[in-house]
Amino acid sequence: MRTNSGFSLIELLVAVLIIGISALAFLSFSLSGIKQRTDMQRQITAHTMAVDVAERLQKLSSGSSLVKPDGGLAIRVGHDATGNLLKCVGSAPADSLLSDATGMTSLTKPLGVNSLYLYDQNTGTPLLTTAANANIHHPNANDVANWASVSQTVAPIRNLGGATYYAVWSVAYLPCTASTEDLAKIFITVYWIEPEPSDSSPSTVVSKIASGEYKLKTVSVTSEKAFKIETKAGGS
Repeated sequence: MRTNSGFSLIELLVAVLIIGISALAFLSFSLSGIKQRTDMQRQITAHTMAVDVAERLQKLSSGSSLVKPDGGLAIRVGHDATGNLLKCVGSAPADSLLSDATGMTSLTKPLGVNSLYLYDQNTGTPLLTTAANANIHHPNANDVANWASVSQTVAPIRNLGGATYYAVWSVAYLPCTASTEDLAKIFITVYWIEPEPSDSSPSTVVSKIASGEYKLKTVSVTSEKAFKIETKAGGS
């Protein structure tokens, strides 16, 4: 049987099928492109926030608690013979800070065993679970107690582009063998969760991360801060 235009019903069905497959392929390609652009934008946003946090911390006075270690967990760092940054154990450089296993992520990794370091509960009030990583110095309990001031100074939690970003940081003094605290490195990690959680319980969020329903994404940077500048005789 042919239509008035000369095409058979089978030919029309085949044409419709081809158009449908092409449309689905184009839609899939478009959605993939949108996701890639969203992922890239969030990576850029997180990195920009991490740099901004670093700059804010650098501008604080040497006496600010936000640029000091917390709870006696002071970390020192040094360099090996080739200039690689190392975490000190005792008075000597030991663990490399260049690898994910023992590096910066160990100092600021936001996800511990069944615990997420900082979560806003979607209420604007941050929940702190320091058991997630004892190496993280800030935010700490004192920071949360003074959250209005900390938020204005550093803004560790920011809602940007439909996602909530969290900044955590650790302070390490230089060098390993010194007793002075004139110079420090600040290790900063900004993290977010995809998709944006609506859960009020951080334990639920952690469970969903473990199951793969949510994904925890991070960006890390290192900043250097001089606490005191010494002037040599005759200098200015």
